[in-house]
Amino acid sequence: MGHSATYSMTRRIMAAARRLLASGLASVLALALTTAPAYAATRRTPTAKPTPAVQVRKAPTILPPQIYQLTPLKVNRSSAST
Repeated sequence: MGHSATYSMTRRIMAAARRLLASGLASVLALALTTAPAYAATRRTPTAKPTPAVQVRKAPTILPPQIYQLTPLKVNRSSAST
């Protein structure tokens, strides 16, 4: 082989190496771009403080009716006069 044949073979090898490097770089870039959302999704968020439990009010106990006397002079007249 002559000098021009060796030079041509070297150019082919270098071109193949460049293509291989470019495809490898493109693969790494594509992998980095596809994993970026996964990193963003797993980012730590501040933990929420637990909310206190809602206290249930008890139903009020039923009191007996309170009867008020409107005309106190008519009741127990015998004890009122003493």
